[in-house]
Amino acid sequence: MSVSQWTHLGDLEDLSEHGREVVKLGRRQIAIFETEEGLFACNNRCPHEGYPLVEGTFPKPCLLVCNWHGWSFDLKSGKTLSGADLLRLYPIERRDDGIWIDIQDPPKAQQIERALETIAQAAQHLDYDHIARGLARLVKAGGSLEDAISRTINWASGYFDYGAGHGLAATADWMSLTDELRAGEIAGEMAEESGLIIPTLESIFHLAWDARMGKDIPYATKSAPWNEGEFLNAVDLMDEPKAVELLNGALKNGIGWPGLLPVLSKAALAHYAGFGHVLIYLNKCNELYLRLGKPVLSALALSLTRYMINARRDDLIPEFRSYAPALAAFGDKNGGGVAKPDEFVGLSVDKSLALAVASAGDNQQLYNSLLKAAALMMLHFDEALVGVVDQPVSKNISWLDFTHAITFANAVRVTAERMPELWPAGLLQMAAFIGRNARGVKNKLDFDQWRVSNKKAFRQEVHAHLFDHGEVDPIYSCHMLKLFVACEREAEASDDDELGDLLFAAYNRFRHGTLKRRHVRRSANQAMDLVGRED
Repeated sequence: MSVSQWTHLGDLEDLSEHGREVVKLGRRQIAIFETEEGLFACNNRCPHEGYPLVEGTFPKPCLLVCNWHGWSFDLKSGKTLSGADLLRLYPIERRDDGIWIDIQDPPKAQQIERALETIAQAAQHLDYDHIARGLARLVKAGGSLEDAISRTINWASGYFDYGAGHGLAATADWMSLTDELRAGEIAGEMAEESGLIIPTLESIFHLAWDARMGKDIPYATKSAPWNEGEFLNAVDLMDEPKAVELLNGALKNGIGWPGLLPVLSKAALAHYAGFGHVLIYLNKCNELYLRLGKPVLSALALSLTRYMINARRDDLIPEFRSYAPALAAFGDKNGGGVAKPDEFVGLSVDKSLALAVASAGDNQQLYNSLLKAAALMMLHFDEALVGVVDQPVSKNISWLDFTHAITFANAVRVTAERMPELWPAGLLQMAAFIGRNARGVKNKLDFDQWRVSNKKAFRQEVHAHLFDHGEVDPIYSCHMLKLFVACEREAEASDDDELGDLLFAAYNRFRHGTLKRRHVRRSANQAMDLVGRED
């Protein structure tokens, strides 16, 4: 409980003459107004952008309007009538010896809860600056950034029409940067006090962005006894109610994330699905659970299950028809050793899968070869293809096709090291990525142009860019971040210096490449072509 801290202000001559006055008490600037409704005191800085409220106007005796952006406040009730943030009010009264004001701050717990509520409100309105102010107030009050993220995940997950999305994946990687900031591993301007809230700000905004167009589609509330086989079958049949009922039964009976993770991992690799996003999201949700724990367990498990059910099964379309036979033929031994990375570059899907099957035997060595091939292909991406406007949808290609091959590989390694029986599916899906991207590779490129000679300095440059990327749509900053995290982690996990060189060179070229945010002519041409062929 807070204790009143009344301070004597004296007579305040300007207040008597003009009906308003500013007093400074320590770092506080307090605006005091005397109206027909009585005496009022508030923070002189508008909670929106700091404009002095003593310069405001009173359309009504208790209604204070900031003249900068029109935010308005009811000084009697304390409500913000136009705008978002609440205005700090101070108890004030006139006594025989002058005016007295209580400047005691509210209890810390109350300040923290108020900041968390502000962040939640701002997220619902996709108000980036409002979220930032809420986080600043949360930090000032000694609150937890992790609590703000947990609350946002639980709210936003209810509006993910198709389940888990990039916002969850990006949040895991942004939080890893928060850890690095706290450990002093990130230096420069990013390490300043304001830098600490940036990863959380980006996380909350992206989660809110993913929820912005969603509908509140409730998950099934019934529960059924947990059965791994029935769950996997329900996911495969795209039966969300059944899968969620089984999941609810697991959660109700204390089967937590460690018990669910192996089953979710099997489901994630049961198909080459969602352009690799299923496994990527699973990997990142695992990181989120390990960081945030039980408060986000249900939201993560339900969101992942919904996405697994809604994700397209790429292995069922003609282009990847050879995936299932390749998986069936993938054995423990090979006679010719593991193919070299450049042997995979440029192969079709069928040939890439066949070469991976022929290279089976040493999972880690094949993984290294496939990952190097993915990095080589990204390094040799034909960026001119992004500008092509007359082509069918099936021929669309962009930088993100190549970034996903690497972020997916990172998820494969982490998952297969935990569950070695999933190596075959993971490796063959990496091979499928390589075959899919073959059409976007050009033969000649100067590797030395993109080679990173000083990785420490390069890392600092990348962090500086990520912490002030300037992207409007968070999907682009997300890919910049998660690709860099994947490159760093794969380089660290390997003792092969060549792999690290390739990964950083590929990222360096991507960072200097052109991401076309909207394909105006291509979209229009493809729409006209499709509709023109409709019966």
